[in-house]
Amino acid sequence: MKMHMLTLTEIGSEMANYTSPYDIGIGDVVNFNGTQYTVLTNYIKGETDAQGHTPRENRTILIDDSDNRTMCQDYTLMEVIENANS
Repeated sequence: MKMHMLTLTEIGSEMANYTSPYDIGIGDVVNFNGTQYTVLTNYIKGETDAQGHTPRENRTILIDDSDNRTMCQDYTLMEVIENANS
């Protein structure tokens, strides 16, 4: 597993956007398409997970407060509200 420093684009007090799929943390709270979600799973293109799955593209599985799940395939569209590792 590759480790990267968290590098977010932040302007003043506005929310920040991810600049790399490696920055996304499980448990991060994000805004995506006007809805607040928590990051449930983050798949990174070419990285093999514990079950042996190697995705062909980046995708992030998000869950809201009502347990509805959605998928984001462009990490730059997610605005970070709260970083789980901070």
